[in-house]
Amino acid sequence: MSQFEEDKARLLQQIELGGGFTSPSTERARKYLDSLIAAQVQVEQPDSVRAQVDRERRDHTDLRDASEKLLRAIEEPRAAIKQVIVYRRDLKMRKGKIAAQVAHASMKVFFDRGSVQTAPGDEVGEGIPDEHWLEVTLTDEMAEWVQGLFTKIVLTVKSEEDLLRAKTLAEEAGIPTALITDAGRTEFHGVPTHTAVAIGPARSDEIDKITGPEGAVSTILP
Repeated sequence: MSQFEEDKARLLQQIELGGGFTSPSTERARKYLDSLIAAQVQVEQPDSVRAQVDRERRDHTDLRDASEKLLRAIEEPRAAIKQVIVYRRDLKMRKGKIAAQVAHASMKVFFDRGSVQTAPGDEVGEGIPDEHWLEVTLTDEMAEWVQGLFTKIVLTVKSEEDLLRAKTLAEEAGIPTALITDAGRTEFHGVPTHTAVAIGPARSDEIDKITGPEGAVSTILP
């Protein structure tokens, strides 16, 4: 018999000996018995405590993992995640036009992998507006980039041929990529024109094989 069971039996006997009358001694015995039972319930049901400890341990592990990931990105920049956007310098685009084409390319990588979802508001209640959101399928590198430093590098190529070659090489390497074809409404005399390509987010060393200093496509900084 456990110590708890022994104390419980002894206290029950003391209460019974009281003959059903309340006395200071029997009242104290009842209160002590209640406290013992409450303590035993906690001992016999440790799952909630264990679950709390597990949650705290997981939170600590997640924080540690995030810190280690950031340190790796700082200490090993060649293996970090980045996105490179290249645009055609032969088009002589205005600065504002360049900024727009680069932004289009950076975003299009994600939009091409996503779909717009809608939840009709009238299913919730009258007068409730529809709710819309974008669901995007991300690679591991894209997910890390989205939650990290958003590293972007903008480079230029000398021709449409080089622009399209960069996109082809990225596709062959399995790297997310997007091509921007401007409609020509403000420049290019109304002729649809390939202007920019985004490559990544992906590992820096993989992208550098295409657009880096020793890469397959000749690029320079703007």
